[in-house]
Amino acid sequence: MKLRNKKTGEIVEAWSFYYGEKSISIKYFTDDGQTNLEYYSLNELNEEWEDYTPKEPLIKNHTEREAIKAWAKASHLVEFKIAVDDIEEEWYQIDGRIDGSTDTYSITFQGAISGTEAGRKYTLEELCGEEEE
Repeated sequence: MKLRNKKTGEIVEAWSFYYGEKSISIKYFTDDGQTNLEYYSLNELNEEWEDYTPKEPLIKNHTEREAIKAWAKASHLVEFKIAVDDIEEEWYQIDGRIDGSTDTYSITFQGAISGTEAGRKYTLEELCGEEEE
């Protein structure tokens, strides 16, 4: 089950959730190893954690999402902006930027992305969704 920490925004995959006689414990892994947390009421647990449901990606076309993810990964891009031109034909351009650099790299597709704003910064997860597990 995926949980989101309400205070930090951290998203974890809880692999153990146990309700004992006097406490509730959850376990999950981080880069630093296993984390074990214990709560003494459901209210205490709910103050810190909530269910996490991933949002739908803004780019609906699966092939385009896969191309954008591969391009971003190969180019080490971390920040993305949408450029839209609907005067001659519908297309969208995504400008990616490497962390700490002012250089931008672009990729262009026919079609449109609904629900986006030209010039606004997006994460790869917002555009393409989360990695499948």
